[in-house]
This record gives sequence, structure tokens and C-alpha cells, in this order.
Amino acid sequence: MFLATLGTVAGFLGKLYWILDNFSAFRVQYCFVLSVCAVILGVGKRYKMSALAFVFAMLNLVLILPFYFGEDAGHSAQEPLKLMMFNVNTWNSGYDAVLDYVKEVDPDFVALLELNPVWWRNIEPLLERYPYYEKRLHSDNYGVAFLSKYPMNAEVVTGLCNLDVPSIIADVEYDEQKLTVITTHPLPPVGELYFTNRNQQLENLAQLASSIEGNIILAGDLNTAPWSVFFSEFVDDSGLRDSSRGFGVQPSWPTMVPFLYTPIDHCLVSENVVIHDRQTGPDLGSDHLPVVVEFSLLDE
Repeated sequence: MFLATLGTVAGFLGKLYWILDNFSAFRVQYCFVLSVCAVILGVGKRYKMSALAFVFAMLNLVLILPFYFGEDAGHSAQEPLKLMMFNVNTWNSGYDAVLDYVKEVDPDFVALLELNPVWWRNIEPLLERYPYYEKRLHSDNYGVAFLSKYPMNAEVVTGLCNLDVPSIIADVEYDEQKLTVITTHPLPPVGELYFTNRNQQLENLAQLASSIEGNIILAGDLNTAPWSVFFSEFVDDSGLRDSSRGFGVQPSWPTMVPFLYTPIDHCLVSENVVIHDRQTGPDLGSDHLPVVVEFSLLDE
């Protein structure tokens, strides 16, 4: 109980120190543990401690519930499109599993993260289905690619933080409308340097998104949970909305420790992008799960 309570409080204090922000990722776990403690303590007639555990459990629950109640974003007569986003994990060798899953889901767009030259050689068969693409391969964990069934103009940008972390901005023409897709992968907050650069990239992504006219989808492993104060600021400043609202908490990482599952793979959209469905896919050998979003564009 003590650790769950401490984590609950620490998650609100990310502005004070980088380690504290990481505690914001485990709201679901805190809620579960504290709820169990409240029941056990209540049965044991330790009512004050039970009440305290209940209060902190409810504090976490208040932050979780909004994901199960989304606003109606509108209706579109357009045929729905699909985007699949997946951090493949550089060291994962499940190439065939990824190829098979893409074939099964048949998305219109594929955003892939942590691509190195070996990964690219093994997934090149996708180019038969996705002839339009942009990529920046890295030997580390920051290679990125965006593949499309539809014609597009795309560029790689690297100036969103002080380190060489590429993102892809693609303008896709579909049904006489423009759709801008931003594929990105900020650094993980595993030290003060990476933490600072992650936040800098989120700030610059927010400015970039707010400056783009028209329909926008921003997809990536943002290395932050939705309960982080930095994620909240990013959403507010970008003018985008979280596609998971109304579809529940959809944890995507880390697959090797299911009890710590938390949503750090995100898809955010602009006002005129209607989300019809959002779900995570199966374990494909990575430490992340793929995210698939079905959407359409409102008539402008």
C-alpha cells in the first residue's frame, strides 16, 4: 500500500525531477493495488487505513475513467482508412510475424519505429503493397519509416530535439483531401539528458502540429504515458486529441512484464479526423504491441 500511495503522489510531481515523471505511467496498477488493500484492510477492521487506500485508489480511477468515455467526433460518409503503428524493437527478429500481421490487418498506412538496415531488408516485401514510402534507418533504436498505399510527399526532419532523432512528415492525397501523418519516436526518459530531449521533442511536435492546416495524425512511441504532465501539455498545445478516448486504456508496453503494462504508443488526431475503432494487436516479438486505428476524414 505504501509504495502504491507513494507512486500515486510521485506521478504528479514530474516537473520537479525526471524520475518522478516515470511514476505517472502506472495509474492502473496503483488503482488495482490500492483497491485490493482497501478491501483487505476493511475486512481486517482497520478502517482508517482502508479509507486512506480507498481515497488514493479513487484518485487514480478519476484519471483512468475518461478513457472509457469519448466525445462523438462526428460522422463521415467516407470509406474508413486504417493506420498501423508499431515499434518493432531493433533486436526483435520476428520479421515474418510482422509481415503476416500487416497482411492480415491490411492497413492503408504503416508507421514503423526502431528500423535498422536488417529490419528493412526483411520487410521489403511490403513495398509491393505500399509503393509510396519514406524512411530513415538507424543502427540504434531510432530508425523510422512510413509506408502508404496512396501517393504522398514526405520528408525526414531531425531538428525536433538536440539529438539525431528522426521523424517523418508525410502529406498524403486521399479523396481530394490532404492528410498529414507525423511518425515520431522521442527518446525514453531514462536519464536527465534523454528526459530533457524527450520533452523538447514533444514541445516542438506540438508547435509543428498546431501550425499545420487540415487533417493531422501523429503516431509514435512517445515514451510517455497519458497521465504524465508533459503528455497533457503536449495534447493541449498541439490542438490534437487522443484517439484512445472512448476505447479504454490500451496498454502497449512492456510485453515481457504484463503487470507493468502501460500505454506509451499513441495516435493523436486533429478535429476533422473521425476515429471509428482503435485497438492494440498481438505480441509480435517486440517489447511493444502494435496499435491499429480505423478512421475517416470529415468533409471540409
